[in-house]
Amino acid sequence: ADLTELGRTPVAVVCAGAKSLLDIGRTLEYLETQGVTVAGFCCDEFPAFFVPSSGYPVSCRVNSAAECAQLVDKNTRLGLGSGLVVAVPVPSEHAAWGVAAAIDQAVNEANAQNVVGKDVTPFLLQRVNELTQGKSLSTNIALIKNNAAVGAALAAALQKLTPPSPWAELDATAGTHARTTTAGAATRASPRPVVLGAMAIDVIGTPRPSTVRSKKSTPGQVGMSFGGVGRNISESLARCGFPPQLISAVGTDLPGDLLLRQCAELAMDTSLVVRSPTHRTALLCTTLDSGGSLHVAVTDFDIIEAVLTPSYISSIATAISSAPYAVLDANAPAAAMRVFCELAYRAHVPVLYETTTEAKAARIIEAGVLGLVACVKTNLLELCTVCSALRNSAVASPQKLADTQPLVRMVLAAGVRHVVVTNGPEGVLLASSREDGDCHFQKFDALPVKIVNTNGAGDTFTGGLVAGLMAAQVSLVSPHAVYVHAVRGALAAAKLTCESALAVSPLITPATILGARN
Repeated sequence: ADLTELGRTPVAVVCAGAKSLLDIGRTLEYLETQGVTVAGFCCDEFPAFFVPSSGYPVSCRVNSAAECAQLVDKNTRLGLGSGLVVAVPVPSEHAAWGVAAAIDQAVNEANAQNVVGKDVTPFLLQRVNELTQGKSLSTNIALIKNNAAVGAALAAALQKLTPPSPWAELDATAGTHARTTTAGAATRASPRPVVLGAMAIDVIGTPRPSTVRSKKSTPGQVGMSFGGVGRNISESLARCGFPPQLISAVGTDLPGDLLLRQCAELAMDTSLVVRSPTHRTALLCTTLDSGGSLHVAVTDFDIIEAVLTPSYISSIATAISSAPYAVLDANAPAAAMRVFCELAYRAHVPVLYETTTEAKAARIIEAGVLGLVACVKTNLLELCTVCSALRNSAVASPQKLADTQPLVRMVLAAGVRHVVVTNGPEGVLLASSREDGDCHFQKFDALPVKIVNTNGAGDTFTGGLVAGLMAAQVSLVSPHAVYVHAVRGALAAAKLTCESALAVSPLITPATILGARN
């Protein structure tokens, strides 16, 4: 399982090779099949854990931590999606040269005593330590210290390199925070996308299987994480290499402090986040079913409604009009949406609208600015809500993506250029208007996923989608083909979040997304 994981996870593993009780030749052959580079650190042969050499050659040799860092960096920049092994031989003075005979004897004893499964390795290690009179243990300690030293030197060398971004080279000061100079104006070394929406603390409860009891306490797990659709989209963008400027509101309370601190760690610009002394920071209390999907959610977002007023949005016109992209979370009040979209439209800044929830999806219609939006990202139920508001009458809810085409055409006819519809395990439908007045549709299958928590997956997708478009250095009103690549990267980001307990997976990187796009 470890070898297979190395073939699909971009990680550098510093180790002293493999123990000779394993088939080292087959191990190296399997790693090669998985596309894993095996680099010898100051050696040409793969080490055999207790001794410096096994007799098997490595894929390549690196002679210093700096050279090894270059190899790791290139692997990341190429977006290969696989890991690499940095094989570090144990120093000769600490090698257990006579360990081979002890290993053979220990293996024979294990077979004779019918030691199998997970008990084999502990048995062998203990027996080898006994047979070598503690030499194998002292060697083990020495190689751990040596590996740690090499790993630390590698980390330091990587830190000295220009931060890699497979999308594009970010401005050298992209990680610094903007300083507000006048009301609504922020000094920034390079334009960031702007995101208008909610930031909140998420409290998530998951009951144990078959223990849900109506009107009674239910055993399970309760966790807390950073959330809010606007914040989630922003984190996804930041992890994809494009830390945005977030427009939102928090209270002058501990949850607000925690949210702002986490945003700072991700290099987001929070200079336009209002701190209100009279309102609580937004809170979302969610109950999931035993499969990890949403059961019920209770929201306390009064601060967003009260603080994000049209006058405040007008006061930050400079930040909106100078952004390369604008993202709108349906949690924003309709009146604020109107000003936001009008400012962006006049400055030729394309807007992506995230419909967020069935209850709030139609706010863009209430605001009267759907036609100013370049792209709508939605799901089946939220699309139905938007179209019902457009027609001023209820429309039948589609059951699958193929059934959404008439509704999607309705949204495109309102002036939107692109519509992206997600439907969980079924996948994604991308629709784009064409110059001849017709529409281009393309279906994407969902990626295989082991679901831990679907909360935040849609927001992660949206952030990945915008990051993909920014990476191509094209507009949100760009050709359909560009969206195709962006959707693939967004699906990869959403998959990682579905497999995480957090609203946005910390495993998302520019390299991961780039690999999926290609």
